[in-house]
Amino acid sequence: MAYGDLRDIADAPQGVIERLRHYFLTYKQMPGEPARTVRIAEVYDRVEAVEVIRRSLEDYRESFGDPQTRAAQLARLIGQGGVSNAQCGSPPRALVWSGQP
Repeated sequence: MAYGDLRDIADAPQGVIERLRHYFLTYKQMPGEPARTVRIAEVYDRVEAVEVIRRSLEDYRESFGDPQTRAAQLARLIGQGGVSNAQCGSPPRALVWSGQP
């Protein structure tokens, strides 16, 4: 099975879903820490997931402004930092935002 052919979470094999569940339930847990109480309330289908992403981007824009503008601001701040790229011995880097969610 090629994952690029999947169009909805319902198309994925159950084993993949279980591995994703395990990942999201444990990825922040540090070794030696007690287990956190975490649950996955539901698994969204494609339509719901796209809507959640759209609303998240809208919330981001309301809180921080347009992502393209933020990337340009960050690039300027990095360029104005206390240590230049030349001093670090590394070439200058550019931040690029495609504008695609």
